[in-house]
Amino acid sequence: MSAKEQSIQVDALLDTSIISAMLDVQTDLRAQDEVFGAIGSYGVVGVPVVAYAEYAYGIENSEKVSATYEMLYELIKDMPIVPITGNTVQPYIQARQAVDRKRQRLNDVWIAASALEHSAIILTSDTDFDKFTAFGAQVRRISLN
Repeated sequence: MSAKEQSIQVDALLDTSIISAMLDVQTDLRAQDEVFGAIGSYGVVGVPVVAYAEYAYGIENSEKVSATYEMLYELIKDMPIVPITGNTVQPYIQARQAVDRKRQRLNDVWIAASALEHSAIILTSDTDFDKFTAFGAQVRRISLN
C-alpha cells in the first residue's frame, strides 16, 4: 500500500442493483424493508466507487438528474466510498480469471475485487455475483421480487 492509499474498513459493499432498489420509488415496500434490514445487519456498509459511478452514469441519462443526485447523496452521505487502489489489483486479477470474460460485466469484477480486498460481503440482487463465490467472495443476494 502506498503512502496515499488509506485502508477503509467495511463489512459489506452495495452493488448497483441495491442502490437502485433503495432509490426506486417503484420498488415495493417489502423489498425495500428487506434491503434496509440487510444493510442494518452489518456494521459498516460501503459503496464501491464503481457502483457509485455506474449509478451516477444512469442518473445522467434520466429525466430528473438534479433530484436523483440529491436522493443518491442523501442515501450514501454517511457511507464510505470504497476506491480502487493498488491493493485492488491482485483481487481483480483473481476475480477476472475466475469468470467467463465474455459474459461477466467488468464493473461486477471490480466490485467483487473490492469486496475481496476488504473481506466484505457483496449485497446484491443479481445472480451475476454467484460466480465469484468459487474463489472466496461472499455474496448475500437480496430478493426484490
